[in-house]
Amino acid sequence: MARMQRSLLPAIRDLCVQIASALPEIPGRGRTILITSALDGEGKSVVAAGLATQLAGLGGGRILLVDAQSRRPMVHDLIGVEPNCGFTRRLAGEPWEACVVPAPTAITRGQLDCLSGGDSKVATALANRDLVRDFLGEAAIRYAWTIIDGGACGRGRLDALPFAVDGVVLVVDSLRTKREIVQDAIDHLGLAPGRLLGVVLNQQDFPIPDFLYRRL
Repeated sequence: MARMQRSLLPAIRDLCVQIASALPEIPGRGRTILITSALDGEGKSVVAAGLATQLAGLGGGRILLVDAQSRRPMVHDLIGVEPNCGFTRRLAGEPWEACVVPAPTAITRGQLDCLSGGDSKVATALANRDLVRDFLGEAAIRYAWTIIDGGACGRGRLDALPFAVDGVVLVVDSLRTKREIVQDAIDHLGLAPGRLLGVVLNQQDFPIPDFLYRRL
C-alpha cells in the first residue's frame, strides 16, 4: 500500500496546486471541476475523491463531491458514506438539505459534503444544459469547490457537464488507453483554451492512497 500511496497522492497534491493557480478565486462564487476520462474504468472516482479530500483538508471553505456516474457509482464507498440518490434527487428539485451527506470528519476536517448517486435518470438529466447550469450555479454559491466524478467523455455521450463547469481534469490509464483515444476524447470535448486543467496518468491497477484504501 505504500507503493500505491507514493504513486497517486503526489499527483493529487500537484493537481490541487495546478487547478488553484489556473482558476483564481472569485469573490462570492466557488469553482466547479469535472473529473472525466476517455474510457470507463480509468480511475476517475479515486482521483475525484482524493482531490476533494485534499482540498477539504487544506481549509478555505466547504467542498462538495458529486457522483454523476449512472453505471457504477463509487464515491460513497471511497468516502465512507451510505449510498443514496442524492444527486438524482437534487437535479429533480429536492432541497439540498435532503440530498447532501456529510463525509466523515476524520479525513476531511468537517469540510466535505457528498452527493452520491447512481441512477439511470442522472444520464438523462445531464444532457439538459439548463438543468446542469442551474445545479452548478447553486453549488458555486454554497461551496468553495465542487468536484464532480463524471462519466467517460468519449464519442456518443451527450453530457452538458464539460461545457458548464469551470474546468476539466482528464484521467488516463497509462497502461491501457492509447494516445489516439485520449486525443479523440479531448477533441470531442471541444473545450475552450485553458479549460482542460490537467491530465492525471493512472496505472491499470488504479493505485489508491492509503487514507482512501481503508474506506473500501
